[in-house]
Amino acid sequence: MKSLSTETIFQYYLKRITETSQIGIRGFAFYLAINFALLGYLFTAKISDDMKVYLASIGILTSVLMGISTIVMGIWVIKSSKFLEKFIQQQNKETYFNLDMEKIYKGANLMVGILFSCFSIVIVALMLLYFIHL
Repeated sequence: MKSLSTETIFQYYLKRITETSQIGIRGFAFYLAINFALLGYLFTAKISDDMKVYLASIGILTSVLMGISTIVMGIWVIKSSKFLEKFIQQQNKETYFNLDMEKIYKGANLMVGILFSCFSIVIVALMLLYFIHL
């Protein structure tokens, strides 16, 4: 049986991290578009109070679900990145330290943390708008 090369394993994990991040960003953009449309409708349309509560509840529920998925995805991306860092370090320590890969991974993890924190702040802000409208 032929074992996978280091490059193949690296490419696989890098592709998974990249695809997951792209799906997360697209999903977040879709979430924003739908929720801004729903909020715009809630604030401008003349509908019954029962319907407003129902629509606001849907917005709050989607915000909670998006918040959970954002946190889970952020944790997964950071853990996968750390796994990839350890994998590269084990395969070629000299190159890892010569290229100062530790700084690169710390910066990448910080950026992912900030990005997903911003997503979470926007989600909480939208939830507050729904609660205000109730």
